[in-house]
Amino acid sequence: MTAAASRHAYQMWWRALNSAEWTPGHELLVHVNNGENLVLDELSWSSADGALSAVGFSPDMASCYGHRRTTNGDVVEVRGELRSQPEDAQGTGDTRGYEFDTEVEDTTGWQPSEQLRLLIDDGADTPLLWTAWRDRTGISCSVSLRSASPTGNADITGMVTHVWASAEYRDAGEVAANLIEGTPSKWFAPHDRASLEFQFPHPIAADRYVLTSANDAPDRDPAAWILRGSVDGNLWRVLDTRTHQSFTDRHESRTYPITAPGAYACYRLDIVGNNGSPHLQLETVRFLAAAGGFTGYRHRTGHAPIPYRGACAAPEAPDTPMEPLPEELPSRHTRRLSRFPGTKVRVRSGDSPSAPSAGDDLIAGGHRLRVGESLRRQSLTSLNDAFTLKHFGFDDLILFRNYDRKPLWWSSSFSPGDWRQKRRGTGVSDVTLQPDGDLVAYDEDGVPLRSTGTAGCGVAMLEVRDDGDVVLLDSDGEIVWHTDTATTDVQLPSFTVARGDRLLVGQSLAEQSLTSPNGEYVLVHDHQHGGTFLYGPQGQITSWFYLVPAMFPDRFGTRLTLEEDGLFLRWSKDEGEGVDLRGVRKAWDSLTTPRFPFHPKQVVVRDSGDLEMLDADGEVMWRNGYKRNHAEFTKSSNQRQAKTSLKRAARRPAVPAGAPQLPDTPNVPVIRTDFSDHTAWERVKTGISWVTPDEFEANVTYVDDPAFAGLTATDLLESGPDRATHALLLVVDETTIRSPEHPILIVDLGSEPDPANDWPGEPAGRSFRALPHTIQEIENNLSIANMDWEDFADGVDDDGVRREHMLYGRVEDLTIDQATE
Repeated sequence: MTAAASRHAYQMWWRALNSAEWTPGHELLVHVNNGENLVLDELSWSSADGALSAVGFSPDMASCYGHRRTTNGDVVEVRGELRSQPEDAQGTGDTRGYEFDTEVEDTTGWQPSEQLRLLIDDGADTPLLWTAWRDRTGISCSVSLRSASPTGNADITGMVTHVWASAEYRDAGEVAANLIEGTPSKWFAPHDRASLEFQFPHPIAADRYVLTSANDAPDRDPAAWILRGSVDGNLWRVLDTRTHQSFTDRHESRTYPITAPGAYACYRLDIVGNNGSPHLQLETVRFLAAAGGFTGYRHRTGHAPIPYRGACAAPEAPDTPMEPLPEELPSRHTRRLSRFPGTKVRVRSGDSPSAPSAGDDLIAGGHRLRVGESLRRQSLTSLNDAFTLKHFGFDDLILFRNYDRKPLWWSSSFSPGDWRQKRRGTGVSDVTLQPDGDLVAYDEDGVPLRSTGTAGCGVAMLEVRDDGDVVLLDSDGEIVWHTDTATTDVQLPSFTVARGDRLLVGQSLAEQSLTSPNGEYVLVHDHQHGGTFLYGPQGQITSWFYLVPAMFPDRFGTRLTLEEDGLFLRWSKDEGEGVDLRGVRKAWDSLTTPRFPFHPKQVVVRDSGDLEMLDADGEVMWRNGYKRNHAEFTKSSNQRQAKTSLKRAARRPAVPAGAPQLPDTPNVPVIRTDFSDHTAWERVKTGISWVTPDEFEANVTYVDDPAFAGLTATDLLESGPDRATHALLLVVDETTIRSPEHPILIVDLGSEPDPANDWPGEPAGRSFRALPHTIQEIENNLSIANMDWEDFADGVDDDGVRREHMLYGRVEDLTIDQATE
């Protein structure tokens, strides 16, 4: 038998166990050739649908017999008879076949071996995953096919670096990024047509794609679409067209083949119709790749097995021309972007960006950003700690000199000197170094705002240098673009900058960030807002944040440190003259006490969003604001909460006979006890409902019931407040209504004793007054025990009224619109 005549076609039959009847099955095509005259004894294989098969051959390979476990788990017998003489298999002659250039490993390393041609087609609709065989010479081989992804998995969706949508519903979190997360969340668009683009770090050949229907409303499912591929994002080739499609169930996944795959860096799904709704939605979009190689072994009888591997070329794209998008389709590249301030040094069109070598510093918070990576409220710091490039929520990028926090360069038209006055702006979702080498800032809707204009210039990475220059480099290390901020006057800061996902003893965050290993959670000490914030997926704020109190001297000049003396998050002003004011200007610490002594070694941002402090043995001693001996320690979470849920008492007190019962409320109750002026009541509600520029708002429920008319704070405490759920009551009484400033009475619901931790408890009834626009930060912080009662009560004016918002100042510093929007 020659190498060119080794393809066999068998008519197959199968029968169930303990049955005498054989049922005709699908034809089996077999072709295994490594340049020798192979005659197979045995063959086994599995496919992506989960089916497993194994057969043995007669000496002349004219028949076979074996068994199969089907996709649904049933076990059946199989047999086959050769339909005709072996056919010419030069190049396999079938799209399901593979040709691999192979290598084997010996004591000197990897050595070239014979080409392997492989075809096993049993009629399955899914590709081959694994196969093993033994020939008559006693040589056995086993190979597991792998794709071009780093893990070898056929699902290459995890390689997508950016998802763009022409429309999405950001307010509900139903954004395009959800499509590649593999969770029950979804993408929603308020239109019956929309476009999606999926960017890969380099061209890769997908041969299938999978769409999964969302959780509800079948009429929103896509029914017609066109899939396109592009190398540069400008010219496109149609890969697949579908019409009259439907899903039979919710969360159903359907796979669609790409008949002529090719290597593309960007895939685009243009949805041109649905099943009748004015809206669109999908749960996930996934891309699958064919085998790009294999890993396995060869084994000769009587010898040790040797490593065996192979690779095959990516499928060539069809000869059909690539064209610009039709004019009626939305494009993320149609608008001309404004430019980042900086200098393009040279232009090298046609160069392909290269990834940095494995040894480069590419940790989160390091000094480099590689192609395909983004910054979202994150920072990069030079190796000498002297300069930090930071992404702000609506100020794009800003370069700081860490010695004195002076901004040296910023990418937007808004000056950092006006930070404290800025209240609004187009939110910048992220800044991404695109695969084409362009550094692009995108807004919250994924629309590009500005760029460096370096697409096609061979950019491989961004680097923050020790001299203060921010540069884009090609694969040879040559500068393509830079900010022109290099200086010979480099002064080092008095602290060491933390990097990666943890803060070690002796390290600080000033304008820098820490990022969880999965990239979803970012801890930032923020000059702009005078505090420390933990952001979660899509840049949303979590329940953990700390604002430096307004009475703290220069809260915008602070830094976050982990001290050797056991104090955790301590803010201290940096003094250029080296004066140490830590003991004087401490804003807050981890409450390490003689009763709970330990010596922290590091603070870590976890993939779960938890913020944890560890001792020298790696034991977690503090989590999300709670010490290890606190009842909330094991239950704490930094997931964003829709309502308050902190327990303050074991049970609700009984209500005296004749007294009105306070209703159960999901959020902190605002109780109206004066009904003399409805307009004033509405003004109070408007002030309480103020949403900050960072989208914080008070979690309250309004109780507008005349049954509570004229009641005092003492009366309300006897009316059964839900101390098991809420930390405080808000009372709108006669003083609130009649005063032009409408100061609201804040009443503490107290806490129960904790003998195990020597805590005597706090009786209910403490109170102070605060203006409506300050309720947001008071409620937010006291409800989750992020701050203490004294942090707010001690900041009242001489008349007992708190007028200052720690972040946004006094009410007179806000415009009427800002205070009442």
